[in-house]
Amino acid sequence: MLRKYNLKKNAAFLYSIGPHPTTKSCIESLNIPKSQWYRLTKSNFFSPFSELIRSLILAFKIPKYKYYFIEGSIALQIAFFKKFLRREKPIVISRINDDLFNMDLKKNPIKKFWYKTLINTLDGAICIANLVQQEAKKIRPDLPTGIARSFLHNDDYFFNIKPNFNSKKILFVGHYRPHKGVENLIKGFLLFHKENPEYEFILVGRRIPSLRKKFPQKCLHFNDAVFDIVKYSNLFADAKAYLHCPVYEAGPRTIFESMACGVIPLVSEMAGNKDLLVDVDKKLILKNNNPEIIAKGLDYVINLPLKKLKNHSKLCRAVIEKGYTFKKGTDTFKKQVTLLLESIENKK
Repeated sequence: MLRKYNLKKNAAFLYSIGPHPTTKSCIESLNIPKSQWYRLTKSNFFSPFSELIRSLILAFKIPKYKYYFIEGSIALQIAFFKKFLRREKPIVISRINDDLFNMDLKKNPIKKFWYKTLINTLDGAICIANLVQQEAKKIRPDLPTGIARSFLHNDDYFFNIKPNFNSKKILFVGHYRPHKGVENLIKGFLLFHKENPEYEFILVGRRIPSLRKKFPQKCLHFNDAVFDIVKYSNLFADAKAYLHCPVYEAGPRTIFESMACGVIPLVSEMAGNKDLLVDVDKKLILKNNNPEIIAKGLDYVINLPLKKLKNHSKLCRAVIEKGYTFKKGTDTFKKQVTLLLESIENKK
């Protein structure tokens, strides 16, 4: 059904810093040639206006296309300049895997105004979680949206992991960034650790080792990012539970990976993929990332009877096998793009 839009000829992909592996797979599934992928490279030159200047230059440099697929608010600036300075009339669709629609995180009124301006550039949005779509509707009720979640990459590596139900380790994987709430995870674990001194907390990701000085406790293990898929998937093999309670995160892929391994995740309401756990156990979804609440959540997970723990593990894996493998994920994305294009073009 996508053939009639001839995306191979009529579409371009605009992105910066990446693209994210899942977005990359999604765009590849649309058969947009790599020669029509345009990256806005990050620079500190004239910071904080460098991206704005570079976006303006690229808006005039990149040829005219009928469709632009976007990843990230920085790259969306290119489409903004194309529409409102070059007077092009393309259809602009973004895969929303960031906080573009979350205005609560944008305290600066100028930044908030600029983001709302960029949002008005969009003709459609593919949201990676219900949470993202709900926020989109608050900001732009008229914006056509669809949901195509993130999905598993390298399926077999994760499905072949055998969870260790006797483990005394809790795992977190992610970069050290404010929105991930990493420090609250540590504080919550340390509260939990007072009553459960045999447990350790393993944290893995970029800039994670920088936390060692602030949190010198021996029960905490800070490791840099792991890129080898075998070593990476094996991180989950020795974890009793996976902890991911962000301040806000559109759709952490690590939750899919944890569930595919049969390792039970403990997440917060502001994790975009939280609803994957509704049919497993609603108590695994915490109302926020307050350390006391995290500590109680961890206590709940480690005290699950073995039979229930194994059943939760099977349910987690079944959820991913049913709808979030690589093939099913890319197929869902293509279907949502088709529906979105039909909806947008029928309006015009």
